[in-house]
Amino acid sequence: MKRTTFAMAFAALLVFGFTARAQAQAPAPWELNLHIGALFLDSGDGGESDTDPMYGVRLGYNMPSGFGFGGNFDYVQSDADLDGDDIDVSTYLYSGEINYTFATSNPLQIFLLAGIGAATTSYSDLPEGFDDSFTDLMIPIGGGIKWVSPGSSWGFRGDVRDNIILVDDVLDPDEGDRDTEAFHNIELSGGVSFFFGS
Repeated sequence: MKRTTFAMAFAALLVFGFTARAQAQAPAPWELNLHIGALFLDSGDGGESDTDPMYGVRLGYNMPSGFGFGGNFDYVQSDADLDGDDIDVSTYLYSGEINYTFATSNPLQIFLLAGIGAATTSYSDLPEGFDDSFTDLMIPIGGGIKWVSPGSSWGFRGDVRDNIILVDDVLDPDEGDRDTEAFHNIELSGGVSFFFGS
């Protein structure tokens, strides 16, 4: 279900993006985005995935060619069950990315992105002998839509992302050894962007 939703949203972005006419980009190159959203966490075992609120900030630089680059930081608070006890789980997602914004003559802009970063997961109140923090490689891919205000100094931005986290040392029950496994954590987020600079 989660992957189908992501695939449909991503396909819609591609269709809108490739049909957009080449005109002007956002007038100010720097973009500060404050956002909230939901992260659909991949359980990895085919079971029910957990959905948790996320809060974050992005800072990016958009070039006249449509290409841009930026950095992201997101925070997700969740909980996990360990032998009947609830423990708090804090996840920090941070990454750098390149993006491409399809030019259009109207204030609605479509963009695609890909990047690389890391995800740090911290657990509270774990029994002694357990590691309470892990950091794994993360590869975010996705896209979204920006609406730029008539004054071009602010706007709204919505993102659909697959934050692929490559977790090391996952037990493979079929082979009895440990491998790296990709967890697909789907992000739906939206927020306010402020454009500045020259």
